[in-house]
Amino acid sequence: IKWEQPDPSRRYFDPWRSSSFRLVNRGMMNVSFLDNTEFKGYDGQDVVQLGEYNLLTRCCFITKSIGDSLAHVDGILGFGYLNFTSSPSLLKTLIHRHRPSWNITQPGNLMRPEKFSFM
Repeated sequence: IKWEQPDPSRRYFDPWRSSSFRLVNRGMMNVSFLDNTEFKGYDGQDVVQLGEYNLLTRCCFITKSIGDSLAHVDGILGFGYLNFTSSPSLLKTLIHRHRPSWNITQPGNLMRPEKFSFM
């Protein structure tokens, strides 16, 4: 399966320039939201820095989108904490050493205590 390149005019992250990026699933993802926003893309894995923490995590790289909310976005990184096995939450990745459903083990420090606040 050929990986379709995202529109370069809206790219902020270039996976080909990252030494830690790995394409996880070559199959196209099709995601729809309740506001009729839709996107197609690929599942990738990379290291994300959040303050002092470097986390190996998954994210979706968008190749096409429908709707205004994703018009200038080239990927999605989940922040909402969902308590299910394959939750895409970066916060869950920040506090759990192992993510077996993603085949990820964090090499660095985990956040302790497990408290979050966004303002």
